[in-house]
Amino acid sequence: MASTMSPSCSESAADGPVLNLMNKRLRALRKKYNRILQMEASVAQGKTLNKEQEEVLRSRPGVVALIDEYEKLRSPLAAAVQEELVLAGVSASGTSAENPNPTPAEEAEDASSSIDSAVEGLLALLYFGCLFDVKPQSEFTSMMLMRTHERVCCLTYDYVTDDAVELLGRDGPRYDLCSRRNGYFKATVLRNISPERTPGMPSAR
Repeated sequence: MASTMSPSCSESAADGPVLNLMNKRLRALRKKYNRILQMEASVAQGKTLNKEQEEVLRSRPGVVALIDEYEKLRSPLAAAVQEELVLAGVSASGTSAENPNPTPAEEAEDASSSIDSAVEGLLALLYFGCLFDVKPQSEFTSMMLMRTHERVCCLTYDYVTDDAVELLGRDGPRYDLCSRRNGYFKATVLRNISPERTPGMPSAR
């Protein structure tokens, strides 16, 4: 069975975090002020106070001033919170009335639009990644050696014997064709998402 929310919890949720914190602070100050009144009564009866109680007693003017300030701020803040809650309720009801439940066709269209947006962002990332991937001339040799090493590793993955060296040479042109197709694919993609064809994308010139 679901438990019902207590009145204090519902009031705290309706007041908002700022007003709720102010109310807690005001209650703490009032408790401290009541302790000060009790200490003053004890002093009037001739009782002595320890150092901590004397410090609390000396803070009486500051506590009174804080209580007055919180009381002055509490009323306009509570009115502002209630006004905000009313406006939020009106806005939520108007939004729900203007935007009924979407149809399956609208949901499919939204999903398609999100996919298109993701693909467009990926292509833009590829474009700018290739555009700004400028390496100095001194790294050209090391880059080519690294690519050659990676290619040899891929070719020799399934061929671990010396008898397969001739087969590796036969398969070389096929991998050259794969490399050329990859370059053609990149050029096609970059041409399709070039600044002249993509609105809002800055030109590399």
